[in-house]
Amino acid sequence: MPIISIGQTTGSPQDLKVATLTNGNWVAVWNAQTDPDGSRGVYYQVFDQTGASVTAIKRAHTNYTGDQREQQVASLSAGGFAITWTSSPNDIFLSIFDGNGGLVASEVRGNIDPGGERWTGFVRQRAGKDN
Repeated sequence: MPIISIGQTTGSPQDLKVATLTNGNWVAVWNAQTDPDGSRGVYYQVFDQTGASVTAIKRAHTNYTGDQREQQVASLSAGGFAITWTSSPNDIFLSIFDGNGGLVASEVRGNIDPGGERWTGFVRQRAGKDN
């Protein structure tokens, strides 16, 4: 099995998460300190079964204010994947992507009290369900 470099164009990658997609591809998700304001951002890249890149490294979010971290990823039965993350100071977000890494739904807020305490968001597929 070849060695695969993940996150090689982003600074100080941390907290790698991986999910296998229904088409056999897999997605790697991590955070790194490369956002324009110097904070941490959440990044992903899709690979095929051999480890070849299907996508370039992409940012999972469009908000650049504060750190984006504590990311989680899960495959969806329709072939795509979902990424959740915590955004400083108190927000949890979700984005959904298709099996080739294309954006389907962007930055849906997962918490209802953005001024209150936050908990790390996580996402997990239910058997046969995407909702």
